[in-house]
Amino acid sequence: FVQKLIDNNHEAMLEHASMSYKVICDRGITHEIVRHRLFSYAQESTRY
Repeated sequence: FVQKLIDNNHEAMLEHASMSYKVICDRGITHEIVRHRLFSYAQESTRY
């Protein structure tokens, strides 16, 4: 599983060591949140 994440360039998922939570909000808000990068983020794609 870990190797598959690395092979697919999803290293951000490996940084979720201590706590994960789900936030549901507007896509524009998520861009503002990740812009400041205080934590590690993973976003669900809106394409699929």
